[in-house]
Amino acid sequence: MNSKDIWIYSLTGILAIVIITGFFTYSRVSKDINSLRSDLAAAKQDYGLQITGLRDEALSGDDLLRSEIADISEEVGIVKNASAEQKKQLEESKKEVSALGERIEGIKDVGTDFATIVKNVINTVVTIKTNVGQGSGVLVTEDGYMITNYHVLAGATTAAAFTYEGDKFQVRLVSYDSGKDIAVLQARGSGFEFIAFGDSDDVDVGDRVIAVGSPGGFTSTVTEGIVSAVDRKGDSGMRYIQTDVSISPGNSGGPLISTDAAIIGINTWKIAATGFEGIGFALRSNDVRDYAENVIRMDKNDTSWEFD
Repeated sequence: MNSKDIWIYSLTGILAIVIITGFFTYSRVSKDINSLRSDLAAAKQDYGLQITGLRDEALSGDDLLRSEIADISEEVGIVKNASAEQKKQLEESKKEVSALGERIEGIKDVGTDFATIVKNVINTVVTIKTNVGQGSGVLVTEDGYMITNYHVLAGATTAAAFTYEGDKFQVRLVSYDSGKDIAVLQARGSGFEFIAFGDSDDVDVGDRVIAVGSPGGFTSTVTEGIVSAVDRKGDSGMRYIQTDVSISPGNSGGPLISTDAAIIGINTWKIAATGFEGIGFALRSNDVRDYAENVIRMDKNDTSWEFD
């Protein structure tokens, strides 16, 4: 064997060792790669599960958050509605307090002004004396027309009117309605002081009022009280204002006067039974005015009469 053959054999051996070593190295690396791939797959699957879990938790949390937001929005809406209702109630309370304040001030004013009102109306109220009794009346025109109750004149053949100053005037019966218990008279003369009708529909329970008349023959007597009810119906079907103003025989036909110095009723009757006090009734001014204005208008157009 020559040196050339030795070199070839040596090279072949070295190559065989390299190939064998490379094969084992490749096998080991391939196994490591496969193991790494398996680990990566397992890790990917695990991370996938974790990501899915986190997404589910996020979705669940989002649903919960949306639900809580909806609940909070609903509660906010309720609070807003409650606040609006409370604000409305507060505004109404303010109005009530304001109205009460005005009413209190009005009562204070009335307390000091009733004397002025009485002075302004006292000369418009007359005492009516007949041959069978007496009552009261009130002048409603400058030319002497006056209102009283029919029952003040019932059965009488003569009548006269006396003013607060004591002046006596002849009167004539213009018209009457016994069912309504209203009568219209006229005094001879002109330039009489008179008082206007107020609107009885504007009268409220609790309003302060005065009555002027001649109870028991005590002329120009003034009594004070309040309105107890505004629409009492009597047996005749007429409507009355109920008051606690002191009314006695002789007050009938006299005016019930408001704090505006206007006639809101004609004092007509009271409950006089034992155990009852302060229950008087006045014909509503609107009913009396409708009747009286119609009668007076027709009477002024009638020239067939004259005072005796």
